[in-house]
Amino acid sequence: MTFEVVTLKLPAKLLKDAGKVALAHDVTIGHLVRQMLTREVERRLDPKTVSYTHLRAHETGRNL
Repeated sequence: MTFEVVTLKLPAKLLKDAGKVALAHDVTIGHLVRQMLTREVERRLDPKTVSYTHLRAHETGRNL
C-alpha cells in the first residue's frame, strides 16, 4: 500500500488530545487518524454495516 501526504489544520486541543490517545495506544497520530478515517468512510459508504466493537458493546451492555 502506498500513502499520500495530507496536511491537516487542527485546533491545538484536538491535536494535544489526539497525541494522548495515540500515546496510550502506542501508535502515531497518523495511524490513529488513518484508523478513524477508514472507519468513518466505511460507515458512510455502507451505513448498514455495524462494527464488531459496536456489536460487542451491545452484547456487554456498554456504551460507546
